[in-house]
Amino acid sequence: MPGSDPPSTPKDRDCAALARAALFPHRVSRDGHRPTMFPALEALTKLRVESMVSNPDVSHANFFPQRVIVVRPVAGNYAPDELQWNGQPDIDDATATFDLIPRMITVKCMECSGMTLPATMPKDVNSFVRPSQFGLTRQDRGEGNEKNREIVLCTNRLLQKDYDEGTIKRLEFPQKSLAAVEEALAREVTKMRDSLKVDRGEIQEGGISKAHSEVVTALAAECYYNQHGKEVKKGSQLQAGYSMLPSPLQHWARNRCVRSVAGKAVEREVDNAKKAKSLLDNAMKDIMT
Repeated sequence: MPGSDPPSTPKDRDCAALARAALFPHRVSRDGHRPTMFPALEALTKLRVESMVSNPDVSHANFFPQRVIVVRPVAGNYAPDELQWNGQPDIDDATATFDLIPRMITVKCMECSGMTLPATMPKDVNSFVRPSQFGLTRQDRGEGNEKNREIVLCTNRLLQKDYDEGTIKRLEFPQKSLAAVEEALAREVTKMRDSLKVDRGEIQEGGISKAHSEVVTALAAECYYNQHGKEVKKGSQLQAGYSMLPSPLQHWARNRCVRSVAGKAVEREVDNAKKAKSLLDNAMKDIMT
């Protein structure tokens, strides 16, 4: 529970800085390179657009945190995904948190060792979502029915060996640590889309099978893949050299990755191994073909 969280440390605040960079990236890096692929931001954009479309009477600016400027296209009607934005939210140093969507989603970094977690979560989980008990809700403000949630990133499990406090202060983000944080965010944000649909009454609790949800999530996180020119981005569970494989082998390897990642998650939720396999087979058939 939030009230029993350990005190925030400089390492937690650095983790939060990496999370903010993954979700609100600068479009030009320090060396002049213009990166184009941001898995966590892609997941967030899908979630945000769905929330905007479902709440048409709420200003689009209310779906962005303070210090992020939203710019509408100049001409005529526009879709929510055509909005331009710039800036980054402030990090609360006392709690290592920042707003993702006000009164809907916050992100927090903290030490997770010694925590009691639900039985359906692996003991070495590196991120999870919990209800947020602080502040006004969107219902209080008449902005929708979405509940307040908090994405918790486990600092002690996500920051890798390349982490160094000095480089963070110079805004030279350690790439392995950044990738781990980014992947955890892509996973949690993607899974949260279903929870928000339940909040809004668009689907019923359990209306989307656990297997379907896990397959979509694996594609967005551990098995993510995109290539734009020389820039390549892939999830941690895709094999080395994946981008060099011919297209048929890429398809086979990505299917294998998704089946492995999603299968483990489904097996934790479903006691019966045969049933878990059947659910996963159906989800793979629906989504991967």
